Amino acid sequence: MIKNRSRNWKSEEIEALLDLVSTHYGKLFGKLSQSLTWADKNTLWSDISDEVSEAHHVLQSTENCKKKWTYFSSETKLKCQQLMKAKKMTGAGEIDVKQQLTPLELKCAQILPDINLMGIKKGIEVGNKGSHWSRQTVLMMS
Repeated sequence: MIKNRSRNWKSEEIEALLDLVSTHYGKLFGKLSQSLTWADKNTLWSDISDEVSEAHHVLQSTENCKKKWTYFSSETKLKCQQLMKAKKMTGAGEIDVKQQLTPLELKCAQILPDINLMGIKKGIEVGNKGSHWSRQTVLMMS
Protein backbone atom coordinates (compact mmCIF):
# COMPACT_ATOMS: atom_id res chain seq x y z
CA MET A 1 0.00 0.00 0.00
CA ILE A 2 1.44 3.36 -1.05
CA LYS A 3 0.75 6.28 1.21
CA ASN A 4 0.60 9.72 -0.36
CA ARG A 5 2.96 12.19 1.19
CA SER A 6 1.32 15.36 2.42
CA ARG A 7 2.68 18.65 1.20
CA ASN A 8 5.05 20.77 3.28
CA TRP A 9 3.59 23.33 5.64
CA LYS A 10 4.22 26.96 4.78
CA SER A 11 5.66 29.21 7.47
CA GLU A 12 2.38 31.20 7.58
CA GLU A 13 0.45 28.01 8.33
CA ILE A 14 2.89 27.05 11.09
CA GLU A 15 2.62 30.53 12.56
CA ALA A 16 -1.19 30.32 12.53
CA LEU A 17 -0.99 26.91 14.23
CA LEU A 18 1.37 28.31 16.88
CA ASP A 19 -0.94 31.28 17.51
CA LEU A 20 -3.96 29.03 17.95
CA VAL A 21 -2.14 26.52 20.17
CA SER A 22 -0.84 29.42 22.27
CA THR A 23 -4.35 30.78 22.71
CA HIS A 24 -5.76 27.39 23.78
CA TYR A 25 -2.66 25.87 25.44
CA GLY A 26 -4.26 25.46 28.88
CA LYS A 27 -7.23 23.57 27.49
CA LEU A 28 -5.22 21.47 25.04
CA PHE A 29 -2.60 20.32 27.53
CA GLY A 30 -4.35 20.80 30.86
CA LYS A 31 -5.34 17.96 33.15
CA LEU A 32 -8.50 16.09 32.34
CA SER A 33 -11.41 16.75 34.68
CA GLN A 34 -15.18 16.73 34.61
CA SER A 35 -15.07 20.13 32.94
CA LEU A 36 -12.32 19.15 30.46
CA THR A 37 -12.65 15.82 28.63
CA TRP A 38 -10.89 14.17 25.69
CA ALA A 39 -13.93 15.05 23.59
CA ASP A 40 -13.43 18.73 24.47
CA LYS A 41 -9.77 18.55 23.50
CA ASN A 42 -10.55 16.76 20.23
CA THR A 43 -13.19 19.37 19.40
CA LEU A 44 -10.66 22.12 20.09
CA TRP A 45 -8.06 20.46 17.82
CA SER A 46 -10.75 20.16 15.14
CA ASP A 47 -11.53 23.88 15.49
CA ILE A 48 -7.82 24.70 15.21
CA SER A 49 -7.45 22.64 12.04
CA ASP A 50 -10.56 24.31 10.57
CA GLU A 51 -9.16 27.79 11.31
CA VAL A 52 -5.74 26.98 9.84
CA SER A 53 -7.39 25.47 6.76
CA GLU A 54 -9.79 28.38 6.31
CA ALA A 55 -7.17 31.08 6.77
CA HIS A 56 -4.74 29.59 4.26
CA HIS A 57 -7.15 27.89 1.84
CA VAL A 58 -5.45 24.52 2.32
CA LEU A 59 -7.11 21.54 3.94
CA GLN A 60 -5.23 20.51 7.09
CA SER A 61 -6.75 17.61 8.98
CA THR A 62 -6.98 17.50 12.75
CA GLU A 63 -4.45 14.67 12.74
CA ASN A 64 -2.00 16.69 10.62
CA CYS A 65 -2.28 19.69 12.96
CA LYS A 66 -1.62 17.52 16.02
CA LYS A 67 1.33 15.85 14.31
CA LYS A 68 2.79 19.16 13.17
CA TRP A 69 2.51 20.64 16.67
CA THR A 70 4.06 17.55 18.25
CA TYR A 71 6.93 17.39 15.78
CA PHE A 72 7.62 21.13 15.72
CA SER A 73 7.49 21.54 19.50
CA SER A 74 9.68 18.46 20.04
CA GLU A 75 12.29 19.70 17.57
CA THR A 76 12.21 23.15 19.17
CA LYS A 77 12.69 21.68 22.67
CA LEU A 78 15.64 19.64 21.46
CA LYS A 79 17.24 22.65 19.79
CA CYS A 80 16.72 24.77 22.93
CA GLN A 81 18.31 22.07 25.09
CA GLN A 82 21.33 21.97 22.77
CA LEU A 83 21.62 25.77 22.88
CA MET A 84 21.38 25.90 26.67
CA LYS A 85 23.98 23.14 26.98
CA ALA A 86 26.31 25.04 24.65
CA LYS A 87 25.80 28.27 26.64
CA LYS A 88 26.79 26.52 29.89
CA MET A 89 30.05 25.16 28.50
CA THR A 90 33.14 27.14 29.39
CA GLY A 91 35.72 27.78 26.72
CA ALA A 92 33.46 26.36 24.05
CA GLY A 93 33.70 29.46 21.88
CA GLU A 94 30.81 30.73 19.85
CA ILE A 95 27.55 28.80 19.56
CA ASP A 96 27.08 27.12 16.19
CA VAL A 97 25.02 29.37 13.91
CA LYS A 98 23.00 26.37 12.71
CA GLN A 99 21.73 25.93 16.26
CA GLN A 100 20.25 29.43 16.50
CA LEU A 101 16.45 29.56 16.70
CA THR A 102 14.33 30.72 13.80
CA PRO A 103 11.53 33.22 14.54
CA LEU A 104 8.97 30.38 14.47
CA GLU A 105 11.06 28.24 16.81
CA LEU A 106 11.44 31.18 19.19
CA LYS A 107 7.67 31.69 19.13
CA CYS A 108 7.16 27.98 19.87
CA ALA A 109 9.70 28.06 22.72
CA GLN A 110 7.81 30.97 24.29
CA ILE A 111 4.59 28.93 24.23
CA LEU A 112 6.11 25.91 25.99
CA PRO A 113 6.06 26.34 29.78
CA ASP A 114 9.15 24.23 30.53
CA ILE A 115 11.64 26.19 28.40
CA ASN A 116 13.45 29.20 29.81
CA LEU A 117 15.71 30.94 27.32
CA MET A 118 16.22 34.20 29.17
CA GLY A 119 17.98 33.13 32.37
CA ILE A 120 18.05 35.35 35.42
CA LYS A 121 17.83 39.10 34.85
CA LYS A 122 20.50 41.23 36.51
CA GLY A 123 22.60 38.15 37.33
CA ILE A 124 26.37 37.86 37.53
CA GLU A 125 28.70 34.88 37.68
CA VAL A 126 30.79 34.39 40.81
CA GLY A 127 32.66 31.49 42.33
CA ASN A 128 35.82 30.10 43.86
CA LYS A 129 38.64 29.00 41.59
CA GLY A 130 39.31 25.29 41.73
CA SER A 131 35.94 24.52 43.22
CA HIS A 132 33.43 22.34 41.44
CA TRP A 133 30.97 25.17 42.18
CA SER A 134 32.99 27.64 40.11
CA ARG A 135 29.96 28.87 38.13
CA GLN A 136 27.16 30.11 40.30
CA THR A 137 24.57 32.69 39.33
CA VAL A 138 23.75 35.26 41.98
CA LEU A 139 21.06 37.91 41.81
CA MET A 140 22.32 41.40 42.22
CA MET A 141 20.48 43.44 44.77
CA SER A 142 18.72 46.46 43.29
